[in-house]
Amino acid sequence: MSTEIPKSLSQEEALRVLLVAVFKAQSKGAYTFEDSVVLSKASRTLRKDENGEPIKSNIPNEFGQEEALRILIGAIKKGQSKGVYDIDTA
Repeated sequence: MSTEIPKSLSQEEALRVLLVAVFKAQSKGAYTFEDSVVLSKASRTLRKDENGEPIKSNIPNEFGQEEALRILIGAIKKGQSKGVYDIDTA
């Protein structure tokens, strides 16, 4: 099953793709519990509600946006190294 790859993505669309990839890897057991806690905090730093505002949480943001993106991309690489993604989703 081939998925058409768009020529460009908005920042929100690109973030959504990263988060879906991380959630997929997490659902397949690619991360430890400690990894999952860090990933949750990093994703919360970047996600926005339907009005474009940061999602409010009782858990303090420990990461800036750049560091949170670096964490998510590292998690995707870890998922790739564990064979979580197939050729269509890599």
